[in-house]
Amino acid sequence: MAENDDYRTVIREDEDGTRHIAIVRRDPETDQLTDDQIITDLQEWRAKREQPERERWPMPRPFGEWLMATKPGPKGPCPECGCYGLRRGANPAHPDDEKVICTNSNCEACPWYSG
Repeated sequence: MAENDDYRTVIREDEDGTRHIAIVRRDPETDQLTDDQIITDLQEWRAKREQPERERWPMPRPFGEWLMATKPGPKGPCPECGCYGLRRGANPAHPDDEKVICTNSNCEACPWYSG
């Protein structure tokens, strides 16, 4: 465990090789918790937080043709990732249901985001 005056870094590695790292502000409450308690609390918080239901569909092939067949989206950035790659497109399974989508495949709002 590495520490400085203001923050505490907690590192735990599971038997399967998964590494968990948390940085917490030092205060009387967190100073009383063990490393395992901090990591466990973080995992419980992540499991409980609300995850929006995202529509997923396959990556369009060829992508260039799909881009040419769709319309530009709003001029502003994606509210999730901040990129300016918004387009108006439809899920291939529902071609009449056009939506504004993010084309950044690294963004969770993108319909072909794979995680």
